[in-house]
Amino acid sequence: MTERHQSAGLNRKRVMAVDDAPANLMVLASFLRHDSIVVRTVDCGAEALAAYQDFAPDLVFMDLSMPDVDGFEVAAAIRQFEAANGWVRAPIVALTAFAVDEVLTERINVSMDAHLSKPVRKADIMRILHTYGLMDDL
Repeated sequence: MTERHQSAGLNRKRVMAVDDAPANLMVLASFLRHDSIVVRTVDCGAEALAAYQDFAPDLVFMDLSMPDVDGFEVAAAIRQFEAANGWVRAPIVALTAFAVDEVLTERINVSMDAHLSKPVRKADIMRILHTYGLMDDL
């Protein structure tokens, strides 16, 4: 449990999914459906930072290619907010439909912690949740 949730006494983990495609958000939300997880979906990059500040997620799935503000910009803004406010760094997992080459990997690694290629599979989502301690019962 992160520091920001301890004071509220919450036991459920919070996961935020950001993607401009409603179908992708529905798939992610369905994969994340679990008694120990609360999910918030955000359908554009421009609203993602405010949603992050309000929701205080334990983990974020971030689409890289959004028309208004891309995932790289949102992730950088989240990292700046966390540093300025003393928040624990939440893992950000990049979601991309593009082939991940060395240059893209370097860009992802600047402010994100992992990446998944679209279309995402439930097994990959479960692996990420387990890796970051959000779900132990795989």
